[in-house]
Amino acid sequence: MKLSFQYKLFISLVAFFSVLFIALGIYYYFDASRQLYQEMSGRAKIQAEEIALMPNLRQQVSQHDPQAIRAFMQQIAAHSDASFIVIGDRQGVHLFHSVHPEWVGTRLVGGDNQAVLEGHSITTIRKGGLGVSLRSKTPIVDDEGQVIGIVSVGYLTSYLDSITLTKVINIFIAAILLLIALFIFSWYFTRSIKKQIFSLEPREIGLLVRQQKAMMESIFEGVIVIDHQRRIEVINHAARS
Repeated sequence: MKLSFQYKLFISLVAFFSVLFIALGIYYYFDASRQLYQEMSGRAKIQAEEIALMPNLRQQVSQHDPQAIRAFMQQIAAHSDASFIVIGDRQGVHLFHSVHPEWVGTRLVGGDNQAVLEGHSITTIRKGGLGVSLRSKTPIVDDEGQVIGIVSVGYLTSYLDSITLTKVINIFIAAILLLIALFIFSWYFTRSIKKQIFSLEPREIGLLVRQQKAMMESIFEGVIVIDHQRRIEVINHAARS
């Protein structure tokens, strides 16, 4: 089935805008995800550093008192948006876990504790006991500057991805509505063009132009057609001679 000029133009416009919106959607998803990860890594780092400086926690970790640490940290965790907060000792053993208190006494998972025990703060994406997470770890030091423990604050990547996806879905809904509006505009735009060319197809217009030219050249008298601004629009061979 041969499509008319109107349908070809409409389909071309629809295809162009659809590809454009898909490309923009993919770009926005990855850009929003990158920005969110940057923002949340900074937030995790700030929380970890602030917790590590709390005098009560430093004292409780130095005394290796899981019960006191749990009572203190439960209040902190209740006011945090982090997926988890973990406190460990200098041997890399759990002293507190905000999600799984039964893990106290087991070793921290992830394999990235050595740098923290050497006094460095780190932010990594690793697979831990709860799954893959973006987490920031900061050393807890005593009054002599010796590392006595670890604070780990993290956000599950599944949680971060769900936030990004929610943002993208909202943008996608708005884009769909805009795309529908563009479809309607494209349809009426192509109909308008079709009316302006008297419902003729481009091939038919080309044929009419050739026929008109042949007819003009077959007239022995000189023929000149001018527009309202007195510019020559058509002139045959006899008029040029």
